[in-house]
Amino acid sequence: MTEVYVLDITNLGLEKYLKKLPRNFLDQVNKYKEDNQRRRSFFSWYLLYLKLVERKINVSNLKVEFNENGKPLIEGINFNISHSHNLVAVAISSHEVGIDLELVEEKDNEKIAKKIMNEEEYQKYLKNKEYFYKVWTKKEAYLKRKGLALDFALNKDQKIEDVVSYYIQDEDDHYYYLSVSPSSSKVEFVSLD
Repeated sequence: MTEVYVLDITNLGLEKYLKKLPRNFLDQVNKYKEDNQRRRSFFSWYLLYLKLVERKINVSNLKVEFNENGKPLIEGINFNISHSHNLVAVAISSHEVGIDLELVEEKDNEKIAKKIMNEEEYQKYLKNKEYFYKVWTKKEAYLKRKGLALDFALNKDQKIEDVVSYYIQDEDDHYYYLSVSPSSSKVEFVSLD
């Protein structure tokens, strides 16, 4: 079973939580220079921290490493993180897991759609531009689960299986696609207060 936790950070300030995150997780946050990215990264790692502590895991002793494609790894723990705009998501599983979260925006994704979509997907996209985000998140979640780099040419016609997608909303009425691989997942919206 895969458990997915989603946190809306729209109205959360860093100051209240900053000292609670252990150094080994905070080091991951400090890799970001841009404030919004850093804030999203912080709350992603903070949410992971909270969920591991709930499982009685001594988080301060965990070593965070990365595979050759940048997937974060912690020995003995299957997890994945994603964040976009006002939402952060963490997946924890008994097996390899991948998750992707993307804000649905009105913008031209035509060029990318042609690179990542097979013909059937592309035809659906032409009828509904939001479909781009469903396909994108499904493919990225699948690739993150496998620990692979996002290589559009390689994955255009690759069959993506065992991925589930959710259409969700934040406090400010923005919409997102959240995709999880494997598909046997339970999604829980959490709050810090």
